Amino acid sequence: MTEPTIRDATIDDLDTVAALFDDYRVFYRRESDPEGARTYMKERLSNGDSRVFVADDNGTLLAFAQLYPTFSSVDLGTMWLFNDLYVDPAARRRGVARAMMQRVERLGRETGAAKLFLRTERINTAGQACYEDAGWTLDERFLTYQKYL
Repeated sequence: MTEPTIRDATIDDLDTVAALFDDYRVFYRRESDPEGARTYMKERLSNGDSRVFVADDNGTLLAFAQLYPTFSSVDLGTMWLFNDLYVDPAARRRGVARAMMQRVERLGRETGAAKLFLRTERINTAGQACYEDAGWTLDERFLTYQKYL
């Protein structure tokens, strides 16, 4: 495999990005919903309210990453929520995730963000190792709470 090109996703990538997104959701124990995944990703790509990157290996999309812009009052600046990263299982352990994370970091620098942040499940030890290898550190200062509505 040659090194994939990490680029912004376009609406032309919708079908493959939606399939990767559906697989990602299934990884997090959600029911497969190809139609819902397609609708959600079409809205993101059409509205431009997130940044979506893909790893493109000569026309085959191997992975996607999605980030949402937000703000940090404490840091008096913008930040990016690195919400989603999924690499097709057949493309894992080939540096694709690392290349995606490098592109995410470059986005943060290009946009003058104060920081990037992400969260992952405690049981996703492979993901945690990948993030730590890329220089991400565990936030031991703040707890995250949520309330489903």
